[in-house]
Amino acid sequence: MTHCTIDVNISEYVSESPDDKKASGRLIRAEDRVKGKVSGRVYKTYFDETGFNGIVVIVVIVVAYIAGQAARTVVDWWPGHWARNMPRRGVDPTYSNTTFGMWYLGFLALCSVLSFGRALTIIESCVRSSQNMHDELFRRVLKAPVTQYFDVTPMGQILNRFSNDLDQMDTMLPQEYQLLLQNVSLAFGALAVSALASYWIALTEIKRLEGVTRTPVYNLFSETLSGLATIRAFCMRDNFIELNRRVPLGLTCCQFSLFSSSRSIS
Repeated sequence: MTHCTIDVNISEYVSESPDDKKASGRLIRAEDRVKGKVSGRVYKTYFDETGFNGIVVIVVIVVAYIAGQAARTVVDWWPGHWARNMPRRGVDPTYSNTTFGMWYLGFLALCSVLSFGRALTIIESCVRSSQNMHDELFRRVLKAPVTQYFDVTPMGQILNRFSNDLDQMDTMLPQEYQLLLQNVSLAFGALAVSALASYWIALTEIKRLEGVTRTPVYNLFSETLSGLATIRAFCMRDNFIELNRRVPLGLTCCQFSLFSSSRSIS
């Protein structure tokens, strides 16, 4: 049996400096590789390929996602506002169930339109960029001189540009951009609502609960000390052990919530 050993050097597939190329006298151009992080100029250039200014396109997409998230937040907030304004006793002549319902349907329709619009915006931008980049790449390849390009560039590199690279632009980038912007908008929307609407309300209520749940602990402790003889006489030791375990647990939960909320706010 003949054993064949293949020695592959990765440096053969990485682009070299012009001086190294001249020194080696290599006729085949090595594969290009960019090092470091992706700069903002790359993103701008990508969205410039839509046919519009890249910065303007990015701003439009960000504004579309902010508007869509704002509409979704209003849709989530409106049922609570609706419930708070329902009459509890008697009849409120200013209250109209139909009015609140129509407003809710309007917000739902607006949220649907904005969600569809922002998804269409990012997908259309990515499709335009991919199409224009393909046309530009194809045009430059056709106009490239044979001796300076086709004779020194491996066919695999050309096929890789038109197959895998463009396929990622066509299929992966629109989906990844959409998921990224959607998750980021949801996260910032949740933080904005928590910061602007509810954190001080929640902190106040937790502080009140902490004060209310502290009283039963003191009452149970004093009652247990004063009634030890009665507890032993009626064999109620196990019941009071369970009470002394359960009652302080409520106070502990409130104190932990108060401590956690204070740390998160500060």
